[in-house]
Amino acid sequence: MKINLDVFKMSQTKHSQETNELVQVLQDQNIRMIDLITSLLKFDSSDNIDLTKKIVLKDIVLEVIESLKIKIENKDINISVDIDNISFNGNEMLLKNAFSNIIENAIKYNNQGGQIHIYTDDKKILHIKDNGIGVEEQYQDKIFEPLFRVNKSRNRDISGVGLGLALTFEIIKKHNGSISVISDGKTYSDFIINLTTSF
Repeated sequence: MKINLDVFKMSQTKHSQETNELVQVLQDQNIRMIDLITSLLKFDSSDNIDLTKKIVLKDIVLEVIESLKIKIENKDINISVDIDNISFNGNEMLLKNAFSNIIENAIKYNNQGGQIHIYTDDKKILHIKDNGIGVEEQYQDKIFEPLFRVNKSRNRDISGVGLGLALTFEIIKKHNGSISVISDGKTYSDFIINLTTSF
């Protein structure tokens, strides 16, 4: 389906504006379906995972930020990183996926020219805090459930299938950690990741 849509869109034949808009809608839906299937496969294959590789927390966070560089620049986001020298055993690929989900959300749901502060507190707990649109209190537990999306406080034009944070929750849980969010529902979100039991 994706190939057929791509070929149709690249054809030299002139189409009406309505046709082009329909093709764009179908492409967007197709991308969301691919993301959904990929996420479900990750859920299914993450039961038996290797948690023995040495992880340097700051290093993988910086790698995730670098991988999101274009999205950060497009939205003119300022990111500050202040992470202690922390290392532990875990699965690098899964943790990168988890941190990427949170940081990408902090970019998506932020304001143009917004800020993200990633730091560890005095208890060595990781915080990913943004000054975006926030998460309303009644949704702060539900956002970690599969397929849940906060449509009332989110832009419907932003892509996503509601599995990113659910995957993140499971990944952190497999590392004997916990994740939660604090927000006023309007001006900031602070995602709190406690991995101290793995240190």
